[in-house]
Amino acid sequence: MRNRLIWMLVLALMTSAAAAAPARPAAVEAIVQALRANNTDAAVASADKAVASLPSHAEAWHIAAGAYGRMAQSASIFSKLSWAKKCLGAYQKAVELEPTRYAAQLDLMHYYLAAPSIAGGGRDKADAQAARLATLEVSWGHVARAALARADKDYERYEAEMKAAIAANPDEMLHRISYALDLSRVERWTDAFAVLDAAIEKSPDDLRLSYQLGRLAAVSGQQLQRGLAALDRVQAATVKPQDFSEGGLYWRRGQVREKLGQRGEALADYQRALQIDPALKTLVEVDIARLQKA
Repeated sequence: MRNRLIWMLVLALMTSAAAAAPARPAAVEAIVQALRANNTDAAVASADKAVASLPSHAEAWHIAAGAYGRMAQSASIFSKLSWAKKCLGAYQKAVELEPTRYAAQLDLMHYYLAAPSIAGGGRDKADAQAARLATLEVSWGHVARAALARADKDYERYEAEMKAAIAANPDEMLHRISYALDLSRVERWTDAFAVLDAAIEKSPDDLRLSYQLGRLAAVSGQQLQRGLAALDRVQAATVKPQDFSEGGLYWRRGQVREKLGQRGEALADYQRALQIDPALKTLVEVDIARLQKA
């Protein structure tokens, strides 16, 4: 359940960043920053303040659900259930306030799929939520059914549903990003690059796609020069995605440069990543140790 909840949070932030909406309220941004710093206590405190001060703000409830879900993962056995139910309630409130917040609808389905019945979960509820999402927006319905297929380990059906989602809404880059990420997790590098290439051809100025191209180069060791250029493009942009992680970019750029044999530049990027985002410490220090040992 942990990995799926983390991806749910990432998707929520990416969706918020993708929308051409007004700047995020400071109270909601405080939750985001705390989550990115892996400070769960601060995230929960900020979430409580945000939903109290913005009770009709769907994004506040959606991001707050991520904070409560994170706490449910780390809480003691005696309080996990109450935090899980608080997470569920926040997702339900988000979709009640804004039914067209499709990522929240999908996150709610993932909650039902992952959580035990005592915490309000259940496959029957997940199936019903997927059906509801399909009535709201066809492509997101396909994404929901893809998630159910993956849970069933029916990977052929999963891929068919993801391809159908992209076909139904070619302009929704989140579907393409999600599909590419899943392909990269099973090291289907060629397929993952193909999905991103098609997305970039469709939306060449989308910096989220440039970052994902750089990330894929970093983890696969393929198309390194192209990946480095993509990360440099994001770094040089004046206006970046709302939830852009500069520390994450330096970390991925360091990995690409290390694979290119640019040891000094890679070490400088790793150190810069830690300086910008100390929350990356456990990840980046592994890379630094490997680089210094080689």
